[in-house]
Amino acid sequence: PVYMAPEQLTGEVTAASDWYAFGVMLYEVLTGQLPFASNPSWVSLLRMKSEKQPQRPRTLNRLVPDDLNALCMDLLEADPQRRPGVAEIIERLAAQSESAPVPTVVAPPLFGRTRELTAAARALARCEGGETMLLRVYGPHGMGKSALLSEMAERASGTALVLRGRCFETLTTPYNGIDCFMDDVVAAARAVSSARLLRALGSSAQLPQLFPVLGRLPCLTDRIGREGALDRLRLTDELARLLACISAGRPVMICVDDAHNVDEDSLAGRSTSSGTTSTFTTTE
Repeated sequence: PVYMAPEQLTGEVTAASDWYAFGVMLYEVLTGQLPFASNPSWVSLLRMKSEKQPQRPRTLNRLVPDDLNALCMDLLEADPQRRPGVAEIIERLAAQSESAPVPTVVAPPLFGRTRELTAAARALARCEGGETMLLRVYGPHGMGKSALLSEMAERASGTALVLRGRCFETLTTPYNGIDCFMDDVVAAARAVSSARLLRALGSSAQLPQLFPVLGRLPCLTDRIGREGALDRLRLTDELARLLACISAGRPVMICVDDAHNVDEDSLAGRSTSSGTTSTFTTTE
C-alpha cells in the first residue's frame, strides 16, 4: 500500500499509477523515508494520499536539487492526470543530468565514540580466536547509530570480511535480517571458485531457494526456483558453511542497521559459526 496510487482505492489503475510508485521510491532515495507514514489500514493510507501532500523532499534534505524536488512532488500528485508521463520524465531527468552539478557529500568525522569503537575492536579480536560475538548499538532515533556502525565496519574491513545490510520497515522479505546482507555475500563469493562454492553448499543446497540473489553466481543459477520444503537448521548450517568459504580464514563481521525490523525467522535461524561478529543497531 505504501507504493500504491490513491486512485487504486476505486480500482482505477493506469500507467500514471506506476509513475506514482516511482515517485514514492524517488522520495525514499532523496529523503530516506516514505512520503506518508505507514498506516495500519491501507484504505486510510490511500485516502490520506488523496487528501494531503507530503513534505517537499528538499524540506527534509537541503541537498536535493530543485528540479528533482519538483519532479518528485509532481509524480506524487493525487490527480493522475496531473502527473508527468514517460516522455516528460525522461526529458526532465536528462536535463537534470546535463545541467545540475552533483553535490559532494563528505561524512563528518566521528567524535566521542572511543568506548564503543574499542568494544567493537575487542570483540573482533576475540572472533579471530574463534569466538562468536554479538554487539548491539541502541538508542533514540538520530543519535548517530548508523554512523557509528559504519565506522566500526570501516575499521574492521582490513582484517575481517564485512557484510552490511539494513532492515527497512516497509519490506516484508522472509528472513529479512539475512537477506539484507546477501548482496555483499554475492560480491565476496565472486572471488571464490565455483568448485569451492559447490563443495561448501553441497549438491542440494536450499539457500538459493530462499535468497534468489545467489543466482547471480553462475554455479548456483540452476538452483533458483526449485521446489521443496525448507529446513531452518539446514539453512543455518549452509549459511555458516558459505560464510566460512568466502571469508578465506578471516573473521566475519555482519552489520545490520535498523535491526528492530528483523523478522522472527532471521532471529531463530541466525548463524552460530565461530569467528563471527554480528553488530546491529536498534532504535528505542
